[in-house]
Amino acid sequence: MSVMANRPKRGLDPDSAFKKWAGDARFAQLVELSGLAEPPSDDRAHAIIRDPTKLREYQKLREAAEKALNEQLLEAQIIASGIPEGGSGRVPIDPSLWDILEIDYEFHEAVAEHRKFAKLEFFESAVPENIRATPKWLDDLLGEHGYNSFRHTVDYRHVWLHGIAYTLGPLLADIVRLLHHSRRQDGNGWRNGKRILEAVGSSQIKMSDVLKDRKDGKALIQSDGKGMYRLALEPPSHASDST
Repeated sequence: MSVMANRPKRGLDPDSAFKKWAGDARFAQLVELSGLAEPPSDDRAHAIIRDPTKLREYQKLREAAEKALNEQLLEAQIIASGIPEGGSGRVPIDPSLWDILEIDYEFHEAVAEHRKFAKLEFFESAVPENIRATPKWLDDLLGEHGYNSFRHTVDYRHVWLHGIAYTLGPLLADIVRLLHHSRRQDGNGWRNGKRILEAVGSSQIKMSDVLKDRKDGKALIQSDGKGMYRLALEPPSHASDST
């Protein structure tokens, strides 16, 4: 996984992911063998490649390319998301499931016995905006790449940071949500305190007034002492109550 970049709206569809991560050399060979800029899946190849020898070569190469992509998913170099069968929301797929899951490029699904994820998408370290909640395993994985563990419920009323659980009121939950999104957008997440309060619709003027009622406020929100604040994914180096 690469260093976290700005959050995309959504991940890549299976065909785009295959093109990006199956390997440039393999992809170029598949294009040459099929005669198509977008090489067909193994299931469709026989309808396009009429020469039996070339078809066998294509299928062997396609299988190797799909295996290479699958290995990157297993090693969590790439993360997939989908809507689980019976579910209503998009979730990241645990990398260990790629021991049994297979990608259906025709229907954009990940399938295995008793398991199916629809509307499959793929991403690296920048979690797409259409994933509303990040599971612990993914937070831990991001932490290994320089982003400390942070988990939250969909409404941010319950968050976990550095192994500590917090229950937040509506205003502070909105502030933490904004700061979390800001951190993901640019990697540092510093935002002006007054602008934060305006953005969440608070009548408060100073961020310090919001935080002073919580003894654990500084453990969640870090100040630079000059009116800028961010989510405290690292222990704060400069703490201040001023705005």
